[in-house]
Amino acid sequence: MLGAPLFKKLTISLENGKQLLISAPANSERNLYVQDVQLNGKSSTKNWVNHFDIQKGGTLKFLMGPGANEQRGIKKEDAPFSMSDDGAR
Repeated sequence: MLGAPLFKKLTISLENGKQLLISAPANSERNLYVQDVQLNGKSSTKNWVNHFDIQKGGTLKFLMGPGANEQRGIKKEDAPFSMSDDGAR
């Protein structure tokens, strides 16, 4: 699940020797809202990141702004996977 980060930059060293850089350079008290998320330079509307993509390493960049982007992450396929068997996402 993705949410607004509390930091501007963080590097995670993965067990496989790769690194995942998470950055939100414009993050501030004013810029609280996620405008876009880019995984290795490619925009994603999903509100989650696949574990297999994290294990590849790279960069997860959050573009932040002062207001909510109400068009991002609103499609059914943008919701995270659910382990429940009721079919709800």
